Amino acid sequence: MNKKVYMLLGAVLFSVFVALLIVSSLIAISQKNDMVAETTDCEIAGILLDSDTTVTLYKGIQIADSSQFEKLNLGIVNFDVSDSGNILIAYTNNRIAVYDENYHFLSGFLVTNGSYYYVQWNGNSIQIVFTRGSVCLEVSLQGDMKRGMKVDSNNGKLFENLEKKNNISTKDGYTFRAEKSENPLIVMFGNHYLKLIRISPDGFETILYNADSPSLGRSLFVLIGVAFFVVIVLAGIYYKNKKTNK
Repeated sequence: MNKKVYMLLGAVLFSVFVALLIVSSLIAISQKNDMVAETTDCEIAGILLDSDTTVTLYKGIQIADSSQFEKLNLGIVNFDVSDSGNILIAYTNNRIAVYDENYHFLSGFLVTNGSYYYVQWNGNSIQIVFTRGSVCLEVSLQGDMKRGMKVDSNNGKLFENLEKKNNISTKDGYTFRAEKSENPLIVMFGNHYLKLIRISPDGFETILYNADSPSLGRSLFVLIGVAFFVVIVLAGIYYKNKKTNK
């Protein structure tokens, strides 16, 4: 391999990175423009599961305290707000939490069965909808088992609607909005919601949760690490070839 080959390889790698950056930028812009003005409830109904299957699902849920949600900067998979204003959030990293309207922790759960999931309120009960097998486990705020259901996902449309449910208004005039990052570097390494905002009836916005800034640092760190690794590999190949030709 000669110098031209190394330059060509470097140009290809740089072009791939630029292409990914452009695509990520377009995704970030499109997701901002496609912000839903208002979303409706996704009705979850189905056939009751037998008790053994329901218990098996329930064994994959563990009670968690507030310490298991602190300083983690988790992404938000989806969320819902009850009529009483309680906020239900499905985070990444196998965590579900409930907060009051001021984002004070009420209860939490760890999901240990390895399946991707979404959450929704059903009155005062929590519905955890698993994509694997299209099943739903309903528990109380305290984590007591209520029922399990086999649901019709409508070819995945149910999961899509739950994930897109990012703008929810309550009966008392408040609106809760989840936002994704507009930073293309963050979009490149993951595209979950990173911010939760409460908007009062008079339009005042309060940021309840924000994992955007730490994610920027992580994404830049990964980017620098990848670039450093590529440089080391190319340098190693170059000097090895140079030594061989002597």
